[in-house]
Amino acid sequence: MKSLYKNYTFKLASAMLIAAVGLSACSKESKENGLSGGDRTKLSVSVVGITESEELAAPNLQMSASKTSLTNGQEDAPLDIKTFDPFDAAVSVERGTLDNKQVSVGSSSQGQVAGGLMAAAMEPGVKYRLLLFKPDGSLESSSVLTSGDVEEISITTDIEYDWYAISYNSDTEIPDVNPVTGSLDVPKNSDLLLASGTVLVADEEMGTNKPLGIVFSHGVARIGVELNTRGMFGDITAAELEVTGAAVATGTLNIFTGVWSNPTAYSPILNFEDLESVEGNDRMVGYIYTTDESSAVQNLTVVLSDLVISLEDNSTRSFTTQLTNKPVPFTFDITPVIGSTYTARIRLLESGIPINGVTWARTNLMSPAAGQYYFQPTNTHTNSPNTYFSFQGSRPMLYSRNSDPCLAVYPAGTWRQASRNDFRSLPNSATYGTEGGRGYFEYDGPAAPDNSYPSNDLRFNMNGYGLSVGLVGDALITVDLDLQDYGTNAQYWSSTQGSILGIISLGGYWYGGTRTGFGSPDVDLELAVELLGLDVLQTTFKNVRCVRN
Repeated sequence: MKSLYKNYTFKLASAMLIAAVGLSACSKESKENGLSGGDRTKLSVSVVGITESEELAAPNLQMSASKTSLTNGQEDAPLDIKTFDPFDAAVSVERGTLDNKQVSVGSSSQGQVAGGLMAAAMEPGVKYRLLLFKPDGSLESSSVLTSGDVEEISITTDIEYDWYAISYNSDTEIPDVNPVTGSLDVPKNSDLLLASGTVLVADEEMGTNKPLGIVFSHGVARIGVELNTRGMFGDITAAELEVTGAAVATGTLNIFTGVWSNPTAYSPILNFEDLESVEGNDRMVGYIYTTDESSAVQNLTVVLSDLVISLEDNSTRSFTTQLTNKPVPFTFDITPVIGSTYTARIRLLESGIPINGVTWARTNLMSPAAGQYYFQPTNTHTNSPNTYFSFQGSRPMLYSRNSDPCLAVYPAGTWRQASRNDFRSLPNSATYGTEGGRGYFEYDGPAAPDNSYPSNDLRFNMNGYGLSVGLVGDALITVDLDLQDYGTNAQYWSSTQGSILGIISLGGYWYGGTRTGFGSPDVDLELAVELLGLDVLQTTFKNVRCVRN
């Protein structure tokens, strides 16, 4: 680590000399060394922010569980999806921080701060210790201060002090630091923020309360472990992750030299209480901290041993039993650099049902609002308008053209709308059943031990279909739904266009049928009417089922 500190040997020798001469000689020694200074005055101390290091070379990050290239947190990065028993997952390692509160630290009023920098804002209430040393190495003061407040520190004019600020980036107080050795034993899994510099108040500045603006930098490497359940369509309500790796360590810091010693390995466990929301509780992150940058973290492993999520209908889906019996490990390779931040992202996706080479979504597509796309929490019958789409419609209850709403399911591009061939790949016969007096077709899926989902069979409910009873508005054309055959007819749009009477693109294939009409569902072709000048197709409204892209 590049040292940001003054010469340690001089401080140690000076401090030992003071101890040998005795307190009675302090005043004389100060005068002889030009340390008499002037009058007492005050510094106005405050925290400006925390700088984030982004100067990372590509070899410092590797991904053993993903083919995704090194990214900067892009949501649309290509994903390599792995299949586990309870869910699917995509993992990646990204440089940088998830913090998004930025402040400018270029203000000249901060005195000791270089201009033109940006930093992350520090939360108020964070404790830090400020140490002031005279030029002879003796300790002037050691004070515990709080971010968000402007603190006053008494000093003498015309003396240039060396100052050191240290924080755990929390409300935990930094203990007293040995003023001779400068050593600090850092607890396990503690963030450590450091800052240092010099300050001098000239006699002519007497009484001005000169400002000292502190900009911290990270004294450890931070690894954020993000657990993301957006692809499971629920918020995290319980979780447990254990992090292990050869170079996850803490140790003893010399605040004068910035050198770490006495490395101690540890394996932190992150519970729900240790996670913080990124953008809602379907994206949460917990941090681990390491002081070891001497070698790569080989197979840094995050083991997920508990997970409970709350779904859109306020029901709960628990994977506790399944993960207790068989925890799921995710592996990352990172070469940590002190002062830098990395994010090990785990995106969990609802698993599909594989049948004859096609992986099907378990339930129908829903879109209750613009930009929201997810699968029904349970496979129950519903006549909700937000589940009925026109052929190639982008959203429910809208006429559209050349759209695939399944592509918008998070993460974008992971799913697509089932095609004519996907439906034709299903077995020749389906089981007919009823629930609440309404019918469904169902196909047997593979056995799933300790399945946390309601079923591992592929069901197509007979939710009927909708007719337009009038156009409302313009653009994509919103319509009023007149529902037909609810509970007795299954109708699902495919993504495949067809031709009727030789006219290309004026027909769409759909899958379904009634028990009395087919015995088993089939794929049929329906006319679509082009609305002239509007570039949309007027069709009936049917359910949509997605398959893995």
